[in-house]
Amino acid sequence: MLAFLAVAFLQLAALTFEQLRETVEAIKTALTTQYVEAAEGARLAGLLGDAIEVWTRDEVPSARLPHVPVYVVTSADTFSAGEAFAFALQKTGRAVIVGERTGGGGYSGNFARLPHGFTMFVSAGRTFDPRTGKGWQVEGVHPDRAAPAAEAFDVALRLAAGAK
Repeated sequence: MLAFLAVAFLQLAALTFEQLRETVEAIKTALTTQYVEAAEGARLAGLLGDAIEVWTRDEVPSARLPHVPVYVVTSADTFSAGEAFAFALQKTGRAVIVGERTGGGGYSGNFARLPHGFTMFVSAGRTFDPRTGKGWQVEGVHPDRAAPAAEAFDVALRLAAGAK
């Protein structure tokens, strides 16, 4: 991360004053646009203080199988949407998470293109457990059964075989 920041700093330092001003204006525009679009679409958690509750459908096209054990395999490379899936199933008690702690990408948002080859990520929301207010940003989703990524699938299979 430090090397990435150093490269970005050197790239910014190479810009002329006019190019730097243009890049800063683009950053301000990207931030404003991202937050205005998010506010218009929904009042996202953390952004405007209100949370959006997301639930499963009342009706599904096939049988529900709530008593079938579910195991989700994770690694340090599991990130963002994969973490959201594991987190939701873990916090609702629907799945056992097997493997490594995930990467810790708990904020949603979009990338904004900036002038002179720069891109930035603008976060606009976060997913969290409404009972605790905690999510997985930076900390990641901690597995219920820790195992190295290379062994996690086999561990999950053994757990599933023992759950029968």
